[in-house]
Amino acid sequence: RFAAGVDDPELGSVAHLRALSSKEATSTPDMVEKLFLLYDGEIAWNDHVFGEFQSEMDRRGRDPLVAVIADHGEAFEERGVFGHAWDLHREVLDIPFLIHLPGQTEGRRVGLPVQQADLLPTLIEIAGGEPGPGIEGDSLVPLLHAGAAGAPQVLADRLLLSTMDTFRRPAASLIRGRYKLIELRRPGHAPARQLFDWVDDPEERQNLAAERPILTGRLTRLLREQVEVSGRGAVAAPEVELDEETRRRLRALGYIE
Repeated sequence: RFAAGVDDPELGSVAHLRALSSKEATSTPDMVEKLFLLYDGEIAWNDHVFGEFQSEMDRRGRDPLVAVIADHGEAFEERGVFGHAWDLHREVLDIPFLIHLPGQTEGRRVGLPVQQADLLPTLIEIAGGEPGPGIEGDSLVPLLHAGAAGAPQVLADRLLLSTMDTFRRPAASLIRGRYKLIELRRPGHAPARQLFDWVDDPEERQNLAAERPILTGRLTRLLREQVEVSGRGAVAAPEVELDEETRRRLRALGYIE
């Protein structure tokens, strides 16, 4: 119903996407088109289910606070890889982030980078509370009422850090203002850096690192400082022995090899 024309059960599986990204398998235009159909079908299914929820709320005469957010996007070979565990470009990091307030009748698109960690402090402030110590992120309530033009300085100037360390491909990215830096680290190789102006180049196609070395160096220092600070706050998780069924499920999702 939501992905008509895709009848191969292996297409789009974790093993298949990993083989494509590692070049153990070769993609074709028809295959990529079907992968898009699968992804669009998943979006259509989520939209359908959310529509049913909204219809039920309307039927009951209720107008609740609603937040819609995702964990990550997906790459479709824009830069030679598939999936979401290979890099930190926009196709992986950009996600839907929608908040509807009770009584709200008009929407507003905010052209300012935000992050998933902002959701909790935002909901706490909407509920009339104050985020306590240790809560990551910043409340987006000022943006809900005034948009990016009315954003307080703490939101306009903050640093947004993303990190990744999967499949032996450690990387980190930092957004400050209109610029985004990505640093890739591979064992035995010097760090590779990419600098993008996400305002003028939202698709992240033009790497400005070579022509803006001073800015690249400044953002690299900030990125490494943020990575270090982030690491200090990490809490060691207890070691547990996974049973075979849990391993099978995690392997199917691509979280372990």
